[in-house]
Amino acid sequence: MTVAIEIEGLEKGMQTFEERFVIVKAKSQDDAYQKMENQKKSYVKPYLNSDGRQVRWRIESFDDCYETGVDKLSEFNNPEGVEVYSKLKSRKLTPERIWDGN
Repeated sequence: MTVAIEIEGLEKGMQTFEERFVIVKAKSQDDAYQKMENQKKSYVKPYLNSDGRQVRWRIESFDDCYETGVDKLSEFNNPEGVEVYSKLKSRKLTPERIWDGN
C-alpha cells in the first residue's frame, strides 16, 4: 500500500510517503483488500508532532496483493527465509544478462 504522511498546514514543498508491505491473514485477495479497507479509519487518527502540528498517515492506495505460501507461523523460522512478496518486472536484455545455457 501507499501511505501519505499529511501534516496540518503544509501547502508546499515535499511530502513524505511510504510504500508499505503488510501481511494479512485472509481467505482470498478480496478478503485481504476488505480487511485493509476496514483499517483505513484507524490509520488516519491524527497526533500532535514535536512542532505542535497535527500529523496523520493516510492510506492512499492498495497497490498490490500477493498470496504467500505461508501456512504456519513456524515457517518464518526457516533459515532460508520465507517469501512474502514478489513483483515481476522487465528490463532491457544486455550482453552481461544473456544466459548461454551453461
